[in-house]
Amino acid sequence: MGRIINNNKKVENDQYSDVEKELVHKIVSGEYVLVLGPDVILKDNYSEGNSVRYLNEQFQDWSNDNKKQYLDERATKRGLREFESMCYSYYDDDCGTLGDISLDVKELIEKDFFKLVITTAYDKYLECLMRKIYTDNKLTVLNIYSNADKTYQFIKDEYGEDKPVLFYAFGKIDSGYDFAYSDTDKLELLSRWLQGKNEWKNLYNYLKNKKILAIGCKHDDWFFRFFWYCLSSNIENMGNGNVAISLDTETSESDRNLKKYLEHIQVKNHGDAKVFIRDLNTKLRGEYVYGMISDSVTYAYGKGKKIFISYAHEDFFTTYLIARFLLNKGYSVWMDSEKLRGGNGYVKRITDAIAQCDVFIPILSTQVKKDLANINDPMEKIGRYYKDDEWNQIISYNNMDNEQTSMRKKIIPMLIFGFTKDDVNKLKLPQIFKNNHVVDWVNEGYSAIVKSLDENI
Repeated sequence: MGRIINNNKKVENDQYSDVEKELVHKIVSGEYVLVLGPDVILKDNYSEGNSVRYLNEQFQDWSNDNKKQYLDERATKRGLREFESMCYSYYDDDCGTLGDISLDVKELIEKDFFKLVITTAYDKYLECLMRKIYTDNKLTVLNIYSNADKTYQFIKDEYGEDKPVLFYAFGKIDSGYDFAYSDTDKLELLSRWLQGKNEWKNLYNYLKNKKILAIGCKHDDWFFRFFWYCLSSNIENMGNGNVAISLDTETSESDRNLKKYLEHIQVKNHGDAKVFIRDLNTKLRGEYVYGMISDSVTYAYGKGKKIFISYAHEDFFTTYLIARFLLNKGYSVWMDSEKLRGGNGYVKRITDAIAQCDVFIPILSTQVKKDLANINDPMEKIGRYYKDDEWNQIISYNNMDNEQTSMRKKIIPMLIFGFTKDDVNKLKLPQIFKNNHVVDWVNEGYSAIVKSLDENI
């Protein structure tokens, strides 16, 4: 297993090092678990992005003197009860406004490359975000304080995909559990981590086959460092990974020693966490990763029925997830990536692929909605190949006047983020799309795709 830490180095899209390319490749391939600390969860105007600090600042009327008094008098094994009680009440009403969350974090989580996210924050911002992304109760939430969660099996769903899991490593604000706020709380919690394999053997068995990418965690906090030690003491081969943290190696002997230790176990530190996550998102949007991912999909014709997916390039990653699912189900899939990079014979490849396909899936999204809104505006009209060529080609194949009925294709329009069933009726989509059953991937999930394909081919 490996870990990744963040550095300040900026790299242009066409100048990625082999190490950076390998990191992106392994993230996309699902080899990494994400450990996300409080430092990067919120936008900078909320306590400089630190979600735990922002939560504490919501209770400024509870002065530092009162905190000290309660710490001295009531710091039992369950910590500062009055503070906890106020936190519970606060989060019962509002578990965290999604608009407060860092757009960089939101973008990274939405890409769906990290099926297990471990958070060292005890607030619910990240949980709210992930529940918004994973609909229909697809998200499993685990808590270090929950004995029942110890037996959770990290298994794939019925479609061969890892189920998304959020794990609270330091507890969470929830009236049914504790969270590590005081030093007493932390010491008690560390005993749970020290028990390691015996207590959380399913989690450790899952982590043994993964690498760890840690971003925005408090590596200057003894509590986190000890948590990190507990992980490494129970999992072999924790090196060869990456972390994104800030180290003051000029004035801090502790940070210098940590830097040497990370280098010794071959863990790459990428420096400033916020810079790293922003750069990582840029890499994951770049042409390199488009080609790297979609090369395995573009020509993935096999024995199964052939599916052509038509999409706007802004929707590449969501489309890729759908294509990967279809490939795992045994279908042959075409989602061309050459439109992103250019290439000779592009038009002929697309024409041939549509001619050979059994099912045509147009992806309908926020971007498609924008393109349709501009379709009649000569000053704003956007020439979009998916719409102007691929859609027109499938319409010609399915023209009712076409005597060659064998050339007609099954059409399954698929809705992703930002496009609703009401939009299907309201917007100027081809009538042939409206005449077919529409799959709402966001709300109905993968099972709706399987059901529609079973009914149509």
